[in-house]
Amino acid sequence: MSECQIISFFNINNENHDLNEESVMEYIEIVVNFLDDVYETLEQNDISEYEPVMDKIKVIRNARDVSTKLGKYKQIKKDDCLLNDCECSICCGEYKCGEYKRELPCSHVFHKKCIDKWLCSHDHCPMCRETIIK
Repeated sequence: MSECQIISFFNINNENHDLNEESVMEYIEIVVNFLDDVYETLEQNDISEYEPVMDKIKVIRNARDVSTKLGKYKQIKKDDCLLNDCECSICCGEYKCGEYKRELPCSHVFHKKCIDKWLCSHDHCPMCRETIIK
């Protein structure tokens, strides 16, 4: 952004329309100095100890919305390999013939009811943490 564009911006967005080039440049200098101070403060402090705000926000989704977004699920049949000493990583229960399973895009498989409930409050796979719902 050129100096002329900056001055035009301030003139358009100033209700008084009495800004001159000198006052605009003075204001810009104040803002730049403030930002330099902020940057210096951030460099001096270890901000790695702070968790991002988004990590603290818990998303609550409707189970129907989750099911709609994920689409198809399958019934476990007697020849399904899941019946051979596999268990759902969410409930730690064994898979049984006749139950429903859901395979996520990351290829992890869970009981349908378990993963749908999980995804009501999380957006990632509980195994690999790949984002499932965006």
